[in-house]
Amino acid sequence: MSLTQIAGPALEPVTVVELKTHLRVETSDEDAFLNDLVRTARQQVEAMTGKSLITQQWLQVVDGNRLNALISILPSPVRSIDSLTINAADNTTSVLSPGDYSADLISDPARLKINSSLVGARCFNGLEIRVTTGFGDLPTDVPDGLKRAIVVLAGHWFEHRTEAEYRTGTPAGLDLLLAPYQRLSI
Repeated sequence: MSLTQIAGPALEPVTVVELKTHLRVETSDEDAFLNDLVRTARQQVEAMTGKSLITQQWLQVVDGNRLNALISILPSPVRSIDSLTINAADNTTSVLSPGDYSADLISDPARLKINSSLVGARCFNGLEIRVTTGFGDLPTDVPDGLKRAIVVLAGHWFEHRTEAEYRTGTPAGLDLLLAPYQRLSI
C-alpha cells in the first residue's frame, strides 16, 4: 500500500497571530519562520495521530490481491470517497461506481469493501482510492486539543532552535494533548 497527498490544506488550523500570542512575540520580524513552524507542527501532529486536520485529498494505492478483503482507508477522518479505479493487468483502467463497493466512513480508520471480485486487477497496485479527508475546511472545524498541540509543538521548536535542543524530544504534555485523537490498538 502507498499513500500520497494529492492536495494539501488550503490554510493552517493555527495562525501565526495565535502562535505569537502564545509565545508573547510582538514583532513581525520572524513571521515567515513562525509560519514554517506552524506548518511543520501541523504535519507532525497529523503524522502522530493519523488524522488530516484541514480538508485534504489523498491517493491510496492497494494491491489487487486485497480486493476481497476489508480495506482500511487512511488518513482519517474520511469525508468522502472521490473515486475508486481498478488498474487491470492489461494496463487498462476502470472506475468503479458506488454500487460496486460499500464504505464505512464513520469508523476510524474508515473501511471499504469491494462488493464483487473484480477479475483482472493487477496484483501490485491494483486499486487506486482517492479520498477527501479532514475535520473540515476551516480552523474552527479542528478540535481544540489538536490546535493546542500544534501551538505547543511549534512554540517548543521556536524556544529551542539549536540542533542539539531539537533532539530533546517533544515538549511536556504533548502526548496528553494527542492521546484522545490517536487510534487504540487491541
